[in-house]
Amino acid sequence: MTNFKQLFSAAVPSISTPFAKDGSIDYAQLEIMIETYISWGYRVLMLTAGDSHYACMSDAEITEVTLRVLKQCAGRAEVIAADRYFATPEALKF
Repeated sequence: MTNFKQLFSAAVPSISTPFAKDGSIDYAQLEIMIETYISWGYRVLMLTAGDSHYACMSDAEITEVTLRVLKQCAGRAEVIAADRYFATPEALKF
């Protein structure tokens, strides 16, 4: 069982979504960022509407970033996934 009190007693970095020059999401760089955070000892990573640049992304891109981060962190770090600016019913669907 995860001890959330212990996990959240340390710093939690917010992931800034990396973009390529053409405006697409740079998934290779995102993978490097996640591996770097984990190698530095972070056990919780956070996706937020602000730092993760959700205002610049479509719902499909937000979903893809979230799924990729969850998959890469599985078993190694917990992920706090933002739900954009949705009201509760839409957040639950997300």
